[in-house]
Amino acid sequence: ISNNLTNVSTPGYKKDRLAFADLLYANNQNSNQVDGVQATGATRVGHGALVTSAEKDFSMGEFKKTDRALDLAIRGKGFIEVEIGNGEQAYTRAGALRVDNDGYLTTSNGYRLSAMIQVPSDAVSLTIENNGEVFVELPDETELMSLGVIDLAAFMNPNALNPLGQNLYQPTEDSGEVYFGTAGENGFGEVQQGYLEGSNVSL
Repeated sequence: ISNNLTNVSTPGYKKDRLAFADLLYANNQNSNQVDGVQATGATRVGHGALVTSAEKDFSMGEFKKTDRALDLAIRGKGFIEVEIGNGEQAYTRAGALRVDNDGYLTTSNGYRLSAMIQVPSDAVSLTIENNGEVFVELPDETELMSLGVIDLAAFMNPNALNPLGQNLYQPTEDSGEVYFGTAGENGFGEVQQGYLEGSNVSL
């Protein structure tokens, strides 16, 4: 609960959900003497509760309009794949993007998108279409230049993803293998530029 409350304002954060079960009951033998008469009996006593599982709740948070060109939200199913080093990938729904020193699109924590989209240093403006295709306007050019497409990733059971922190997740045996698709097609959500998905924690 404290972790959820701490992240109530973190864009793209997904709340933790715990499942509980009661522990085994035991028979306690009682022996009491009332008015000189010995009374005995058994009492069923529970041993409390146990956390049986902890998983993420991937229901969508509220969309917040920012009008910032590098902010994007996924309205529906999907994750953005990023590179986290050592040849490993992770997945996020936090779409507050940045441009690093080499011009690549990254998360707010500096992880490059696997799409490896590089923005020219002289770009005048950047547009991200609903299907994830990224365009830039260059000086003295009448047509927009396509930089590539941000494909979306999905899992059969996203609630079983392993949270790494920094709004990053990796697949587990229970989540299933990652599969990819184009935003807005085959059940994947659309990409919306100029919006951020807020935390799905409700105070």
